[in-house]
Amino acid sequence: MIMQRYNKSRLRNEMKCYNIVLAGNPNVGKSTVFNALTGMNQHTGNWTGKTVTNAVGEFEFENTSFKITDLPGTYSILSNSAEEAAASDYLLFSDVDAAVVVVDCCCLERNLSLVFQVCEAVQNVVICVNLLDEADKKGIIVDLDELSIQTGAETIGICAKNRRDINKLCRVINDVCKRNTCTPRRKTSFSKEIENEISALEAIVEKYDFSVSSRFTAIKIIEGDEDFSNKILSMIAEKDELIRTFEGLKNKAYDKDAFYEEISAAYYERAEKTASLCVRYTKKDYDKKDRLLDKIFTSRITGIPIMILMLGMIFLITISLANYPSRLLSELFSAIEKPLSGMISDSGLPAWVHGILIDGMYRTLSWVVAVMLPPMAIFFPLFTILEDFGYLPRVAFDLDKYFHKSGAHGKQSLTM
Repeated sequence: MIMQRYNKSRLRNEMKCYNIVLAGNPNVGKSTVFNALTGMNQHTGNWTGKTVTNAVGEFEFENTSFKITDLPGTYSILSNSAEEAAASDYLLFSDVDAAVVVVDCCCLERNLSLVFQVCEAVQNVVICVNLLDEADKKGIIVDLDELSIQTGAETIGICAKNRRDINKLCRVINDVCKRNTCTPRRKTSFSKEIENEISALEAIVEKYDFSVSSRFTAIKIIEGDEDFSNKILSMIAEKDELIRTFEGLKNKAYDKDAFYEEISAAYYERAEKTASLCVRYTKKDYDKKDRLLDKIFTSRITGIPIMILMLGMIFLITISLANYPSRLLSELFSAIEKPLSGMISDSGLPAWVHGILIDGMYRTLSWVVAVMLPPMAIFFPLFTILEDFGYLPRVAFDLDKYFHKSGAHGKQSLTM
């Protein structure tokens, strides 16, 4: 038995460990895919600030070890929000062997913009088309072979919730990392002006050895991401030529916001064309239920009143139901406090020690647990149910206009 354990441990140490990154839009089942691969129980919530820190796990397949990092849900790696910056930095600067981009097959068009960005940034990409069971219910058929041709990345369809085809996903990841499979990569085309800027900058960037592709490096620099440019400069020793190039870009009289919008529009236009080639709908009213809910929950007339009613009901349920367990916990802690206080008094310790341990630490801790634990145990499951039903993004949409007036974003309403 000892020899078997030793041999297994030595085999694990001898195995090469590949660095895999898991990317995707919010609410595409990315964390569920992560759990299915690693067996770790991660929460699948995606409101702002929830997954800013990266979750890391490991799995083995065919005597090969993989470290997989679950990035925050993001719609782009070009923008600069906290989630997008965290996802972008890890993806671009962490020597990734392969990127697995999880997409929702029920809304493929929305997800493909990120896919094309990742494909231009990372050499090895796997597109994981999730939620096939939901697509079957709605009569949506995704041509995975055509999607692979259009994107230039290996494509696999799964249902992570039921662990369907997870082994196939592991096999594809394994093959891509070992470079047993290779598909011709297609780049996103921009206007002639942007392409000229990219080509000129790419010729300079190619002289340096970056983990990021030279084309995507040029796109990020032209887009005006100063943090990205500074990180690029910090990675090289002889940087005079790049510094002069960056200064020249800063002095150019062009609208960086317009450049960013044009680049984003090109990615979304390509996503729309690709989705039209790869997705077929067998039911005309496949999204009838979703559109009906949108009309009710995001209507100018009914959206805000329903939101106030829904959140008011959750707070009412939380407060009313939390009273009973809070009282029971308070009585339990009070019953424990008496013998505990007597035991410390009988031990002969000074009164100030008794005050610190019982009147201070124990009583404060018991009050916090009794008052806070029951409401949290009730509120967060209810809040998660609203998220699972897709109501929270609609709340963010309803409040987006009002939050923008104060320089914020509708998603911040969920954390408030």
